[in-house]
Amino acid sequence: MLRFEKRVTLPCDCSRAFQYHERRSALERLIPPWQSIRILEDDESIKNGARKRLRVKLFPSFPFGQTWEAVHEGYDPPNRFVDRQANGPMKSWVHEHRFEPIPSSGQADERCSLLDSIEFSPPFPAISEPLVGKWLQRMLEEDFRYRHDIVEKDIAFENWLGAMKPKRIAVTGASGLVGRRVCSLLDCLGHQVFPVERAPGKGTQSIPTLRWNPETGILNPLEWEGLDACIHLAGKNIASARWSPSVREQLASSRVGATRRLVESLQKLKQPPGALVSASAIGIYGDRKEEIMTEDRPKGRGFLADLAQQWEEAALSYRADGGRVSLARFAMVLSEREGALKKMLPLFRWCLGGRVGSGNQWWSWVDLEDAASAVVWMAISDRAAGPYNVASPNPTTNREFTATLGRVLHRPTLFPAPAWGLRFALGDMADELLLASCRVLPSRLIDEGFPFRKPTLQACLQR
Repeated sequence: MLRFEKRVTLPCDCSRAFQYHERRSALERLIPPWQSIRILEDDESIKNGARKRLRVKLFPSFPFGQTWEAVHEGYDPPNRFVDRQANGPMKSWVHEHRFEPIPSSGQADERCSLLDSIEFSPPFPAISEPLVGKWLQRMLEEDFRYRHDIVEKDIAFENWLGAMKPKRIAVTGASGLVGRRVCSLLDCLGHQVFPVERAPGKGTQSIPTLRWNPETGILNPLEWEGLDACIHLAGKNIASARWSPSVREQLASSRVGATRRLVESLQKLKQPPGALVSASAIGIYGDRKEEIMTEDRPKGRGFLADLAQQWEEAALSYRADGGRVSLARFAMVLSEREGALKKMLPLFRWCLGGRVGSGNQWWSWVDLEDAASAVVWMAISDRAAGPYNVASPNPTTNREFTATLGRVLHRPTLFPAPAWGLRFALGDMADELLLASCRVLPSRLIDEGFPFRKPTLQACLQR
C-alpha cells in the first residue's frame, strides 16, 4: 500500500473551504489541464453514496482510457469527506479530504488547513509498486500542487471581491476555453450560472441552459428575464482558417453581427441584465512596435483593429438603455488545455520550436485563470465599465517568450519560423497575429489592485 499526503493553508475557515468543495463545478475546476480526464456522470454531491464516473488516461498519449468510478463516504462537514475507487485502474484508492482549523496567532483573517491524504495500490502491487511507485508519487505531487493552488487562489480572489449577494449570470461561449473557466469559477464562488447554447439544451436540474441563435438573437425571452449580468464570449476562432473574404465575413458576423443581435434582444426584455461583459481583443491596437498600449491609446490599423472596434461599438450600444458595459480586450490566453500554447507545446517538446520572424515583436499574453478571474470581476463589480486590457502586467518579446518556454521544457529552441514562410502559409494573418508587435499593459486592472495569479511568463508556463 502506497501513501501520499499534501497540505495547503487556505485563507478562510473550514466551513467555507468545505463549501467550496461541495460546489457542482469543483471537480471540473480542479482537474489539471495536462491530465486527460473527462467527467462522464456526476451526482453533483460529495455526500455519502454519491458517485462520480470519469474517463481517465493515466498516459494522455494513449488512444484509450479507462473508466474510474468513485463513491463518496465519510461525509462530515466541515471536517472531512472521502472518495473511494469503486471501479477503476487501481487495485485500491481511498482519498480523504480533511479540513482543520488553524488557531489564531494575532492575524485578523481566518485560516484553515486542507490535508489531502491518499492510500492506494496499483494493480499487481508486488510487482508494480517498486516499478511505478515513485512515478505515481511524482504525478500526484504535480497534480495536487495545481489543485491546491487553484483552491487557495480562488478563495483569495473571493476575499478580494468582498461579500456580495449571489448573482444570476448568463454566459455565451460557455464551452470555449475562457468560457468554461468563467462558468466553473462563478459556480465555485456561489453564483448561479446559465450557459447559453445555440440549440435547445437539456441542461440538468442544477445547470439550466439558455438558448439563442447568433443569426437571429434570443430564442425564448422569458428564459432571460431577471438576469444580473450577461457575459458574451461567443465568436468564431480568429485563427481557425486563412483569412479569405468568406472567412473575414464569418468572423465579422460571429462578432459584430451576433453582438448587435444579442444587445437588441436584451434591450427588449422587461427586466434586462444590469451589466454586459463583451469579449474584445488587443488586436484593436494594431502593430505598434515599442509603444506601450494602455486602454486610453487610440485604435490601430488593420483588419483586426477594424473588427475589434466594430465589435466593441456593437456591445457599447447596450449603454443606451442604461446598462453597464465592460469590454475584455484579451491578449493571447495561455493554457495547456487548448489554444495557442497547446499548439506550440508539441513542436517545442520535439526540439523544433524557435522564434517567430525576427523575435523582436512584443507578444502580450495572459494566464487562463487570470483571464477568467478578470471577466468574473467585470460581471459582478458595479464599478467595472469600459475597456480593460486582459493581459499580464509583464509582456515579453517573442524571443523572450520562446526562450522561456524552451527553458521550462528543458529543450533547445533552434528552429526559427521565418517571416516569409509564415506569410506564404497564412497570408495577412501572419502579419497581424504572429509578426505584429503589441506591448500591452493592463493599467486599469492594476489600478483596481487586481490579484494576478500568474503575473510572469515563467510562473504561467511552469507546472
